[in-house]
Amino acid sequence: MATAMVLAAGRGTRLRPLSDLLPKPLVPVGDRPLLAHVLEHLASQGHTSVVANAYHLARRACSWEPPKSVELRWSVESELLGSAGGVAQARQWLLGPALIWNGDIFAEPNLESLMRPLGGSVGRLLVADADSDCGTVGLDSAGNVVRLRGERFGIEVRSADYVGIQVLSAEGLARLPARGCLFGDFALPLLRAGARFETARHDGPWIDVGSPRGYLDANLRWLDGFAPPDDGGGHGLVRGGRSDGGRAWVGEGAIVEPGVTLERSVVGAGATIDGTGDLVHCVVWPGAQARAPLRDAVVLPDGQVVSVSR
Repeated sequence: MATAMVLAAGRGTRLRPLSDLLPKPLVPVGDRPLLAHVLEHLASQGHTSVVANAYHLARRACSWEPPKSVELRWSVESELLGSAGGVAQARQWLLGPALIWNGDIFAEPNLESLMRPLGGSVGRLLVADADSDCGTVGLDSAGNVVRLRGERFGIEVRSADYVGIQVLSAEGLARLPARGCLFGDFALPLLRAGARFETARHDGPWIDVGSPRGYLDANLRWLDGFAPPDDGGGHGLVRGGRSDGGRAWVGEGAIVEPGVTLERSVVGAGATIDGTGDLVHCVVWPGAQARAPLRDAVVLPDGQVVSVSR
């Protein structure tokens, strides 16, 4: 089975202030960190040896305990190397073809089509249908990339969006620059020189967790499809009393005062919700304190309430 790497070293600028407290891949989505979701999905499809890179809050990242189903190595960067440079530094642990997963992507793709033999291409991108002709990549009739970041390399017949997951051949790994971006400093120069990048199609949901809105959407998606069943104890899924069914999740040891109704919200372990009224479309981090009524917000343990426009 090919090796895998999760890109987890970015500063998470768009996700601030959440990423001031935790590295972006460790922000909680539902009942566990985003990175745990990624690693567990990789393990379920045979990728049990994974490398992740770290720079921002690296000590916090490296002290995190991964799922037992995965052997996780950390490649710590003393300076931020970029997505291409990060993979290049970790090459000693990667064998081509290597699966590369952006650490801010929440998805459960079937990786079989992505990992099929590459043939003569440098790599293969996982893409989803775009809502318009302005997707992030353009494809030819064979599904090869012919448009990237405004540059064209062939006849485009359809538009697609890059999902943030790709596979690189052994040749591609060997040609990575020591610093720089996987697109701007690696893929584009190769495409200009006539190299080929294939694509595989992703038909399911996927969310970029790089912004507060994306983060909240990921938690709501988890509630809709990935949440565990109620175990009958003091945590798990609970029901509110409003028109949308009030689906919510309350972590172990959390306290929700009797005057509070939860609607499509995630309450972390040890959190406290007081006040009177509805808590709607909210994520309350473990150990944080929130006051109802509150809507479309993320509540952090340091007392910050991050409003999310929807």
